Amino acid sequence: MPRLPISGDDDGTWGNILNDYLSVELDSSGNLRRAADITNALSTAQSAQIDLTAHTQATTSVHGITDTSNIVYKNELMCNVKDFGAIGDGTNDDTSAIQAAINAGGITFFPAGKYVHSGLTVKDNTQLIGVGSSNNNYGFPPHNSETISWLTLKNGSDTHSITGPPRSVQDSSNVKISGLLIDGNKDNQTVAGHGIYIQESATGEEAMWLIENCWVYGTKGKGIYIGQNRRAVTIFKTLVTRSEDIGIHVGSSDCTLFKALVGFAGNNDPDAGVGDPLEVKPAIKISDWVTRLIGCDAWRSKVGVLVDANVAAIEIIGCGFDRHNEHGIYISAGVRGVSIIGNRLGINSQEADDLYDHIHVAGPNDRTVTITGNQFTHLEPGITNRVQNAIFAEVGANVMGSGNIFVSDSAFASGRVNEKSRFPDLAIPATQTITLHSRETTISNIPAGVQEFGGVNSFRTKIDITFADEVRLIAVVKTGFLGNSGSNIRLQYSTDDGVNWDYFDGISGPNVGIGVAGLRDSGWITVPVDARADVQLRLVTASGDAAADPVIGTVQAQFR
Repeated sequence: MPRLPISGDDDGTWGNILNDYLSVELDSSGNLRRAADITNALSTAQSAQIDLTAHTQATTSVHGITDTSNIVYKNELMCNVKDFGAIGDGTNDDTSAIQAAINAGGITFFPAGKYVHSGLTVKDNTQLIGVGSSNNNYGFPPHNSETISWLTLKNGSDTHSITGPPRSVQDSSNVKISGLLIDGNKDNQTVAGHGIYIQESATGEEAMWLIENCWVYGTKGKGIYIGQNRRAVTIFKTLVTRSEDIGIHVGSSDCTLFKALVGFAGNNDPDAGVGDPLEVKPAIKISDWVTRLIGCDAWRSKVGVLVDANVAAIEIIGCGFDRHNEHGIYISAGVRGVSIIGNRLGINSQEADDLYDHIHVAGPNDRTVTITGNQFTHLEPGITNRVQNAIFAEVGANVMGSGNIFVSDSAFASGRVNEKSRFPDLAIPATQTITLHSRETTISNIPAGVQEFGGVNSFRTKIDITFADEVRLIAVVKTGFLGNSGSNIRLQYSTDDGVNWDYFDGISGPNVGIGVAGLRDSGWITVPVDARADVQLRLVTASGDAAADPVIGTVQAQFR
């Protein structure tokens, strides 16, 4: 058997031994004996679209290779869509070829080119890999198909570009999509198909998708839609622009958007959401729990990010929201724990001057919305429309915050925070409730004149209400006053530590009648300027008949 020379053992004969060894692989001209055979065989296999694996195995047998256990075949490393017949010239319909490559499993590679298709479906453990998604920083046309992997939806396909079915249909978990331009070709579609659609599941499942370094462009529907119960999806350094619907809709829990860029979403429906913020088509919409937006940027859409009602544990950190028609961030009622930290907001409410806010928190909600460390910027040259408020918290919105930076108050038509929830940099909740009396107490022999509640000074407190514009009194009357129906409980304040006492309306209010049992509400009245300080509060009674003994439960003062 031919062999290589052995050092020290083949003196005088090593040249002949080496020539014998080389002659096995080389002809007399120095060319590889098998190169032409193998090249011709592969060319024939590709043109005939036969099984390359089987052919390669046969070829190895012909050339005397009996141990094939360590051979790695081409389609075991990566499925190049062009090996399956894709052309990538922007004209040929490559759907069947691409789908065949995906079905083969593993990594599906798209060399640079423009691939026309009519909708693709992925399965579990699939990777769709391209060479790049854009020729410039923000991915604006024109595109150069010679340097990027461009998938464009065929005219009239009226479907989604890439679909990932749930486990009940065809498992599509653990999918990676990287380096692709996914073009929805919306001008030539009539049905609202999404760019990437991770379909809803009837039951919870870990989708475990990663979408990175892609650009989803011009979709008739949503750019990327993560359906309900398809958890644990990550979107990283991906650009989504010019979707007619929502840019990125996170409809499942435990998802993360990191350095995602979303722009020009929902603008083809300029009337959407007028009068109903929940009907807008925002750049980003969050509809389920435990979602994180980190270092993202959203611009020139209807709304930057909309957090749906009744979700919890949402974090929006280090993002930018600017030039939106309406709000930069809209938090719906009923949320439970939202953190808005270290973001930059500017030049929103571009649909109308003095109408929308940078951050709008609807009420009521169950737990705190934390707004801290954000920067609200100035207007830029040529921009005249201002937001109404930097931060607007509706009645009942539980909001906390600190350390926010307001670069220029001229950028806010009404102020840093709205009139109904003004407090220094959101240091306390928008509506603050003070309980002045909490147990059932019989108030004996209420006189006609003014008397401190219960005849003692035990129900006083002190509070800083510099934030407050309005106040109301609420009381639970267990047994109504049986004498004078005009009898009431009143709230007074003192700015000099109890030496002098005044009513908030200067007459007798706020006050609640205690002639009838039930929950009594005084209604909101304005807090005078001199009362917006660190004041003492007390309750008094008046207009009694000095005989009846009403039973009073909880008594509270609310400020906003």
